[in-house]
Amino acid sequence: MDVRRFPTSKYEHFKREKLDTLLFSSEIEYVYMGKEVGGFRKGGYEAYVGTKEYKQALKLLEKLAKKRATVIMCCEKLPSGCHRRYISQSLKKLGWEVVDII
Repeated sequence: MDVRRFPTSKYEHFKREKLDTLLFSSEIEYVYMGKEVGGFRKGGYEAYVGTKEYKQALKLLEKLAKKRATVIMCCEKLPSGCHRRYISQSLKKLGWEVVDII
C-alpha cells in the first residue's frame, strides 16, 4: 500500500509507475491509496483521522489487508515524522499487528 499523497521521488525506482512495474514483475501487487489516506491534509492529518472519509479509507485498507500480507510504504524514513504513524495507531486500535521496519 503506497500511502504517499504525491507518489514520486528523486529516486527513479520509488516513482509510482516504476515501483508498480518493479513489484508486478516480482508478483507483488501495488496498491496506491494516497488519495484515501495520503498525508498533507487541510487542517492537518490528526484532524483528518476523525473524519468519515478517513474511517471509510481505513475500512478499505483493512479489507485489502485481510486478503494478503500487507506493507504500508511512505516517503518518510521514520514513522514519527509521517502520517503513517496515525494509520498504524488506527490499525493497532482495531487489533492489527503493526511492525515498523526502518
